[in-house]
Amino acid sequence: MREGDRVRLRALRAEDVEHRLRRRNGPEVAPWATARGPCSGPVTAGALGIAFESMLRLVPLKGAVFTVAGQPIGLAELPGPRPVRRDGHPRRRDR
Repeated sequence: MREGDRVRLRALRAEDVEHRLRRRNGPEVAPWATARGPCSGPVTAGALGIAFESMLRLVPLKGAVFTVAGQPIGLAELPGPRPVRRDGHPRRRDR
């Protein structure tokens, strides 16, 4: 864990799904997150729960939570390196 004067960074926990759901579907994020089209609408608790279960099983853990006074204020998802083609360009995931 990393700790500053006010902000702490800790490992992702199962209970963080509630904060992520409120943040993702809240008025500050939802308009931007859903702008790609009808398939990018609000996230359901069930869908986010499945995603969190997958993230929590990863070793090493690929997520962290920023907190102030013990309350979550943000989530960092750490996806790891992307595959690279032989010519050095990143591979596209949609192929």
